[in-house]
Amino acid sequence: MAEFPKNPEYMNDQSSSLINLANLSRALTQLREAEKKYNEVLVVLKPLTRQRPDAPEYWGKSALTYSNLGHLLRDMHRPQEAAENYRKALGTRKMLVTRYPDVRKYRGNVAETNTHLAALSLDEQQYLQVVTLARTAI
Repeated sequence: MAEFPKNPEYMNDQSSSLINLANLSRALTQLREAEKKYNEVLVVLKPLTRQRPDAPEYWGKSALTYSNLGHLLRDMHRPQEAAENYRKALGTRKMLVTRYPDVRKYRGNVAETNTHLAALSLDEQQYLQVVTLARTAI
């Protein structure tokens, strides 16, 4: 596979491996390494979403990575960066709902991301924002 680094299947597998490494690094509390790996995932996925804008699996993996990065940055007490990544996840997930309205999990993912943003707002004592996001998540 190393002979085909631009091959979409290879790139997708590479992104999955990087996600696993990022998750492992996070579990081992190697937070900087986890952050680096999540960002590498996004670098690999970006050309895939351009090449195949009709492939929801790449967009979904991208949204999941932004969400995971948001969780990590929240744990690292970097709330603005966490919120930025949650918003990127939310935008991608809303796009998936628009393109694929019959796929229920996409709507659930939007609600979940709003819940993450609400929890982050609660951390920051932005109570009005918490209420707004919680209502949106329902």
